[in-house]
Amino acid sequence: MARQRRNWKKITLIGDTALGQFELIEKPSEYIPFIEGYALTGHWSRAESLTYKALDMDESITPLLCSTWNYIINSPQNLVIKDSEKHKIYNNLGGCK
Repeated sequence: MARQRRNWKKITLIGDTALGQFELIEKPSEYIPFIEGYALTGHWSRAESLTYKALDMDESITPLLCSTWNYIINSPQNLVIKDSEKHKIYNNLGGCK
């Protein structure tokens, strides 16, 4: 519900609790709302770390991760990601388009 309402701050609070204590993520796609939430509240390193966790679980998620980062970078809520960070993430994902 918080993601549907684009309540990124609430998503990060849920993420801090759920990911910090339990790490119950079973599917890499379950990281997506947290990646968005952390990135769109300026917590780039946390979003990047979760991106790589998802990728480590299943490399076939790469297109979804690329789509997620495209959304983040083009989002009006984006707190300005540096080009160097964007290129680093895209390169580590195998070159998003």
